[in-house]
Formats: sequence, C-alpha cells, structure tokens
Amino acid sequence: MRLRYFGSIFLALFLVRSIASAQVPQDTPLIAYTGQNEITAKRSITLKPGFHIPAGKN
Repeated sequence: MRLRYFGSIFLALFLVRSIASAQVPQDTPLIAYTGQNEITAKRSITLKPGFHIPAGKN
C-alpha cells in the first residue's frame, strides 16, 4: 500500500515536470524585443540581424 502511494506521487511529479519542460522551445530566434521578462530555450537563443533593445529596458 505504501509503495503504491509513493509510486503515484513519483508518477505525478514526473508528469508535471514533463509538461513544464515541453513548453520551453529547443531554439528561440529573436527579431525584436517585445517586452519579455525572460527569454528561454533548451538549446540556443539567436538574436537575428537588426535586433535591438530600446534604451531604458533591461
């Protein structure tokens, strides 16, 4: 009974982690800054020619 309970918890945590990581793209090419607080990618972030961030933004 106890093993089944811990197995269920493990499975639930694994599924939540899988769903969350599926939302992050492998590669993120950016042409313009559109006010994102965070830019993420699993593999690479590419800033395309002409990319710039307006003055006063971080």
